[in-house]
Amino acid sequence: MLPRQPDTLPGLLVMSSDGSARLEAEDYASESFTRSCPVMGRARFVQEGDTAVATPVYWALQARDWAKGTGCGCSGAENFARRELVLPSGPQWDQAVSTALLGDWIEPLLAGERLDKTVYSRIKTEAHTVHRQLVPLWRRRVRSTRIALLETPIGENLTLLDLVVGDLRIDDLVFESAFDDERINAVLAQLSLTERRVAMAWAHPSIATWTEAARYAGAADPEAFGDRVRRKLKRLGTRYTTRTHAAATTRDGAR
Repeated sequence: MLPRQPDTLPGLLVMSSDGSARLEAEDYASESFTRSCPVMGRARFVQEGDTAVATPVYWALQARDWAKGTGCGCSGAENFARRELVLPSGPQWDQAVSTALLGDWIEPLLAGERLDKTVYSRIKTEAHTVHRQLVPLWRRRVRSTRIALLETPIGENLTLLDLVVGDLRIDDLVFESAFDDERINAVLAQLSLTERRVAMAWAHPSIATWTEAARYAGAADPEAFGDRVRRKLKRLGTRYTTRTHAAATTRDGAR
């Protein structure tokens, strides 16, 4: 466990023109300047160089205050991830960046060492790590293949689970018997033999992608053919649902 980090910088922040920063004792320099937006309780700084400019460390510290909820409200701190780290926005990314900003990247500075602009890469790397942990398992890709929930829809009121529960002989990818759900039978009956084999292969737990399913079924162009079957299944599922609803409406109107 990391030691508790102080709420206030334990020294004077000295910012150099090369973009680095370090801490020095309060009496390090007689000349200093103040910024309207303090960081970690400090508004007085020392600049070594020609121009008093904020360094990456300053912006990272300011963003850290924002993530911790102790910022001064200066405009722009909440945009640190997009402006400085060039990361996407969104609830999970915001949480990932906030967690990274509160990490141990600041420890060298507190220990008296110099920090430079590479602090951005440390924060960015940690944000990516945290973001991956926040992404639900069923939305991740593993070795370029996707993971899908059994509840993944393949048409209105039709899910992958509906397809998987049918009997499948993976050796030759043919039906052992009809599915209990007539919706599945109606949709799959409109596929060609090769398309049906691809659909059945994709439903099998050992097959991860439509391309892999098409390759297993012997398609000449697995990537294109697999995507074609995927789109056709979705279209047929939606068409079946629409026609079923229309028929039900007609029956109800005739009563």
